[in-house]
Amino acid sequence: MNREELNATEFRREYLRLMDEVSLRNKEVILTKRGKPVVKLIQYREKPAPLFGIAKVESESLVDIATPIDDIDWGGGSYNPDHKQ
Repeated sequence: MNREELNATEFRREYLRLMDEVSLRNKEVILTKRGKPVVKLIQYREKPAPLFGIAKVESESLVDIATPIDDIDWGGGSYNPDHKQ
């Protein structure tokens, strides 16, 4: 990747050309103020769509999964943690 460094005064004079170079040539421009880097001008890219939820499908529940089912005999009897077999 090409990289160029210039001060704010130079940037003001040439910003349109620099924006084109950064955009078209994937160039990086570091802008300095009093000799110290303060801003990096880079090519803009759209964020890729997140993968989470990409296969999201609407569904309909055919049974009530929220209501307790106390009246069903599961056939296991009661639980006793002290029971030895």
